[in-house]
Amino acid sequence: MIYRVTIGRASGIMKCLANTLRLKIFFLLTEGELCVCQLEEILAAEQSMISHCLRKMRAEGIVDYRNDGKLRKYFMCSSVSSNGVLRALKKELERSGELDSYIRRKKELIER
Repeated sequence: MIYRVTIGRASGIMKCLANTLRLKIFFLLTEGELCVCQLEEILAAEQSMISHCLRKMRAEGIVDYRNDGKLRKYFMCSSVSSNGVLRALKKELERSGELDSYIRRKKELIER
């Protein structure tokens, strides 16, 4: 399916990702789905802050979730994950190394 981005949609996505915590969540979810409790541990942030960010990101159409028992597993929407600008942003964030500690914590958490 071809997905066309409008100026308004692109602006909404960029505005939503202009928040540091939401940008970190975006980056982590590009690597696979996570629940709030996992994001809380990886990012060392309060559950209420993460939930608030995810609510905003979901309203903007950046993430969605699926129920897995009592947990909600959040993941990137396919229309966003295929966006070339956001893929380029992810590549630059990876290159900077600034988010390496979060990736390491995520891997440790998943391996448990």
